[in-house]
Formats: sequence, structure tokens, C-alpha cells
Amino acid sequence: MPLPAGCGFAANVHRSPYEGYVPATDRDAEGRWSLGRYMIRRTLQFIPVFFGATFLIFAMVFALPGDPIRALAGERPQSEGVRDALREEYNLDDPLIVQYGKYIGGVLQGDFGTDFRGRDVNDIMKDRIPRTARLALLAFGFEIVLGLSAGVLAGLRQKGFADS
Repeated sequence: MPLPAGCGFAANVHRSPYEGYVPATDRDAEGRWSLGRYMIRRTLQFIPVFFGATFLIFAMVFALPGDPIRALAGERPQSEGVRDALREEYNLDDPLIVQYGKYIGGVLQGDFGTDFRGRDVNDIMKDRIPRTARLALLAFGFEIVLGLSAGVLAGLRQKGFADS
């Protein structure tokens, strides 16, 4: 017995999931695609993603249990004065949003601060960039070889395993 029209899954079998969806267009007044508009829109989308991701990570680190100053000292005894000085130096007495604001202010100026061992993070990054670039280029090379191979295989054997 067939189902009546408009009830349940059977009635929507031939409808596209994108039916009625109107995408945001990056077309100019004449209806042509505009790369400039697309790039501006994508750049503006980056801003909330950047601040949202950095704030989320910052808040998760802030929420970790324990005192970072005591973790820094390890098993060595520390006087209260030293702990207070370190809390002041690393702004640990400030509320979360103030700490985040100071952190973002430094990051936007290119100052990533120091790690808990006193090393400048910019220097650490300069030491690691050559290895990271080498790994990225190697991964990019693998991606090109595998991607081209898979594309050629999919083109040669249409509607086969590699084409699905």
C-alpha cells in the first residue's frame, strides 16, 4: 500500500537536500563572480574564528586544576614573596578576561612572551620553523603524488572503486 503524499520519508525520496537553500553569493551587480568579495568575506570570517579559538584554548588552560606557580617550582620550596612576584609577572592575579586581553595584545604585536623556563617564545619558534617547513613540504609532496595518482586512477576507471 503506497503512503499518502506528504507523510514521512517516502514522500521526500526524490527531493534534493539542498532544495530551497540559497547560498550567499559573491557576485557583483552584473552577476559575475567577484574574487575580491569572496576574499574579503573569507578574511572577515577568520576574525571571529581566531578570537573564539584562542579564547577557548586560553579558558581551558585557565581552568586546569592546580597552581601553575607551584608546578613551576616542582619539589623545591618557595617563599610566599617569590610566589607573589611570579603571579604578578605572569598576571595570574588578574581575572580571566584581563589575562586574555593582555595575551592577545601581545600576540597582535608579535610578542608571544616567555615560557615558564624563561625562554622567549619567539626564539623557540625561530628554532623550530626550519624543521616545521621541511615537514610541511614533505607532506605537500606526498599529497601531490597521492592526489594526482588517485585522480588519474579515478579518471581511468570511471564508476569504479577509486571514483566513488
